[in-house]
Amino acid sequence: MKEIKKNVFVLTANLLAVLFLFLSANADAAGRQQLKGHLLKVLETAPLVGDLNPNEVITLSISLPLRHRNQLDQFNKNVSDPSNALYRQYLSLEQFTETYGPLDKDYQSLIDFTTSNGFTIVATYPNRALLTIQGTVAQIEKAFYTKLHRYKRADGTSFRAPDREPSLDLNTTISHISGLDDYLKPKNGLKPLPADVVKKQSSKQANPLAGSAIYGSYIGNDFRNLYASCTTIKGSGQSVALLEFDTYYPADISSYASYAGIPLSTVIPKPVDGFSASPNVDNGEVALDIEMVMSMAPSAKILVYELGGT
Repeated sequence: MKEIKKNVFVLTANLLAVLFLFLSANADAAGRQQLKGHLLKVLETAPLVGDLNPNEVITLSISLPLRHRNQLDQFNKNVSDPSNALYRQYLSLEQFTETYGPLDKDYQSLIDFTTSNGFTIVATYPNRALLTIQGTVAQIEKAFYTKLHRYKRADGTSFRAPDREPSLDLNTTISHISGLDDYLKPKNGLKPLPADVVKKQSSKQANPLAGSAIYGSYIGNDFRNLYASCTTIKGSGQSVALLEFDTYYPADISSYASYAGIPLSTVIPKPVDGFSASPNVDNGEVALDIEMVMSMAPSAKILVYELGGT
């Protein structure tokens, strides 16, 4: 009887040891801060292709939450209400950051966390709400306690995605990590008109023919005269950001400025995620967007964020 009790005791001890190891292993499989909203619904049906190369470099953007969100929501209502004393009393970047942006110490703790895990800082932002980093798949999986796999889309192409919600050993609250998956691809919504429709529309004359360009069409200052004649503000000290799915020919921009008789604005291309390509079929749309900003806000700096589309 004593021998049976002894064996039972040893078996129980062994089971407890195994259970302890199991719980310890699972505790190590997640960081102190658990994030949500990173698992794709499509993973329920998307076929698994395989793991990613651990040395592949990926760009991530980590968001920190803004402070005093209720007050910020109320301010947004007030500043948009013509009957409110705060109507159009917008905040400067410095004022917004001081009142609603993440604290400097929290931003620095995020920077310290990423660099200590081997990531490279790609960009910091004055409002401290975002940090862009680069790291290998191996570094990402280790720092965020997740596993990146490659899956197949319905059209046969592949995409990467994490197989579990990321977590991290950081006390500073994080809102989201963008870039863990690349399932959604930007898609150009521009649809060319059929040739017969283009020909028919081209034969029609604008009415009234009040523009300063050929055949009375509108160009340059015509747009300011039509839409912004109530102000002398021209965007001095301001920046306008454009998101484009192609790039442009700089000569097109300078030619437009010269023909329209307006100043050539400072235009700065901002390739996203290493985008590098020659102007493609949509370059005309990119140039048009730039030229409209030049016409309406000739003193503003134009930042053109370029990324590949499909």
